[in-house]
Amino acid sequence: MSEASARLGGEIRRIDAAAWDRLANPNAQALPHPFTRHAFLAALEESGSATAKTGWRPVHLLLERGGIPIAALPLYLKSHSYGEYVFDHGWAEAFARAGGRYYPKLQGSVPFTRATGPPRRCTPTSSHECTKISTHGDGAGSPCTCRESILNATSCGAPGGAVT
Repeated sequence: MSEASARLGGEIRRIDAAAWDRLANPNAQALPHPFTRHAFLAALEESGSATAKTGWRPVHLLLERGGIPIAALPLYLKSHSYGEYVFDHGWAEAFARAGGRYYPKLQGSVPFTRATGPPRRCTPTSSHECTKISTHGDGAGSPCTCRESILNATSCGAPGGAVT
């Protein structure tokens, strides 16, 4: 099995729409979950709703093997906890009182919605194949350096409630 690599794709417009939607809808359903579609995420960003200015800087994650996307996650660098339906203000305040820095944090979710749907997007054969992952910040082989204090993936459950 070849090595998989993780790439932070930035804004959704920088990620191929057909590849993203293939991962979001691997069974080619007529009406897949609309909130995970490339067009929906693009509309949030292009309208100015999910941008760095509003505290939702897009840094979407792609897992690739041999240059082919095998998994994707809508991912945002957050400067606050609004609009994500996870009320972690108390955690942020407690962490600050203890001398920590809670923000910015990475938030793996679809902004502004509590709608249910598949949280991760993977090819049907890739869910447990990745045993070794190398991270490239710009997709060109440079190491990814992250200074975020928290990875908060509020919707990373697999079907049946198992977390993978």
